[in-house]
Order: sequence, then C-alpha cells, then structure tokens
Amino acid sequence: MSKHKHNKPFPNTVLTGGGMIASVITQQDVRELIAYCNANIDTFDRLGTKQGRNIFIPGNADPKDKAAKVLAVGHLDHYTGKLSCTGTMLTTPALDDRLGVWAICRKLPSMVNGGRRYDILLTRDEERGLSSADEFCKQADKYNWIFELDRRGTDAAYYGFSDDMWLEALGGDGWDLSTGSFTDICAFEEGSVSAVNFGIAYENEHTTACSVNFRKLGLQLQRIASFYNHYKDTRFAHDGMAYPRHYGKGAFKSSKYTSPYAWSDDYYDIGGKTLQRDIRDADMGATPKKKMIVQNLRDWSYVQDTSKTGGK
Repeated sequence: MSKHKHNKPFPNTVLTGGGMIASVITQQDVRELIAYCNANIDTFDRLGTKQGRNIFIPGNADPKDKAAKVLAVGHLDHYTGKLSCTGTMLTTPALDDRLGVWAICRKLPSMVNGGRRYDILLTRDEERGLSSADEFCKQADKYNWIFELDRRGTDAAYYGFSDDMWLEALGGDGWDLSTGSFTDICAFEEGSVSAVNFGIAYENEHTTACSVNFRKLGLQLQRIASFYNHYKDTRFAHDGMAYPRHYGKGAFKSSKYTSPYAWSDDYYDIGGKTLQRDIRDADMGATPKKKMIVQNLRDWSYVQDTSKTGGK
C-alpha cells in the first residue's frame, strides 16, 4: 500500500471576494448549504430510495465496476435554532449534521476524481443515540471503507476501527487521530470494513453558537477529497471480532438511549462538564455564563422521524 503524506491541515489558499469566502466555497455553495440546513427532513426522501428509516443514494459507479467502492454517511436529524450568515461564517445548530449531508451530496462530488462514485447513506435519530445506520450493517461490509462528516474541528475519529493498516493510512495522510465518542458509523464496528469520521470544521456543536468558517470548511473538504482520491480503490479490512465495539455490543438495539441528553455524542465540552448535563442543570442555580451558553436550548425543536412524531 502506497503512503500519501502530503495532506496537512490548512495549507495556503487563495481567497476571493476580498477574502470573504474561500475560493473552494462559492456563494452558490453557501446558498445551497443554507437550504440544506433549513429543509424539512422529509424533503431528502426524493434524493434516493427509502430503506427503513434510511435513505440510500447509489453512486455514479464506473461502468466497469459492479458497485461503488466507498460509502459516505450523514445524519438528517438535528437541533434547530436561529440561522445567521456573514461573508466568512454560517451559524446554526443544524450544521450538525446538515453540513456533512450537504458536503457528501453536493460539494465533494465536484472535488473528487471521476465525480461521485461513492454511495450515500442518510440516517435518522443519531442525536438520540438510536442511529438508523444499524439497519444497514449487512450491506456495509461490501465497501472498501466508509466515511462520515459529522465531527467538529479538523481531526479524524476512528472509534473501534483501530486496525493497523487503517490507522497507518490516516496518520500517514496527515490526520490527527482521535478515538471519538459516538456517531452513525459506530453501528458498523462488528463488521469487516473500516470507517472514519472526518472533522468538517464546525465548532460549538449542540449549542446556538454552532458555526463553520468557510475558509476552514473549504480546506478541510480539500483534505477529505485528497484522501478519497488516493484510497478509494483500496480495501481496508476490519476485524470486528478482534476489536471491541466502541459503544458496547448491541447498544443500538437496546433502546438504552431515551433522550438526546442521556448519552455522550461527540459533544461540546464546557469547563469539564458536558453540555447535556449543563442543560439538565440549567434551572438549578446555573451561572450567568452557563445560562448564556445554553439559552433557548430547552426550546429547540428536535427534528425526528416525522412519520412517528408528526414532526413539523
């Protein structure tokens, strides 16, 4: 396996519009991203085929291939709040994970070699710890590898996918590595293929201050596209029996997590306490600073499966 060593974070780039938007992210991209953040969850049904709670979108595979070799994953459920946009930044809680969904559906296809030859799986209920990705486990093993864009910052979380060749490829490509805590791809840890959650440059997730800087977003997408281009034809096997499931065997099917505050997502940490706990304690003598951080959180509308909840 050849190594790819030139994918470092945030290389120099040329900005357009007086430095307002990175050249990678255009004004049309921003308009599309805003539309994705504002869209009703059922709007995405038209993008592919419904499979249980999931939406599956086949890639434009090479005619020589029988199927796509890589799977991209994103979750549609999110918290809602006020959306604001400047020339350099978008702020809305919906970025987790509508930013990732927009990226794999709209932006990355224009950045990778050969267009979008990867399949896409859009899930629901990740924010409740009940990701519908669990319904896709049997199909997941056919891919070379799987990626998700559902993480703050610019590192890469590998969860239970700690096979040597996989970590060597990621680390050799310049990625800072983290074990992570939880996201959709954890459902595949007992399978036979490796997966990763790339940071997509948003910050302050699960708060009203959740935001992404367009320059950092563009640079991060370039890094992700570079990794994909180099390794899309390489299979990274995973021994699901040798490596313990990161979030506990059967966690997805146990209905263990009953609320968005009852478990540890890739959360935003404030002063050593999780935001989820801060929300629960908000009415029990919270400090003014904490009240400011968690303001309006109890009034957020959590976007779930509207076929079950009536939704919006």
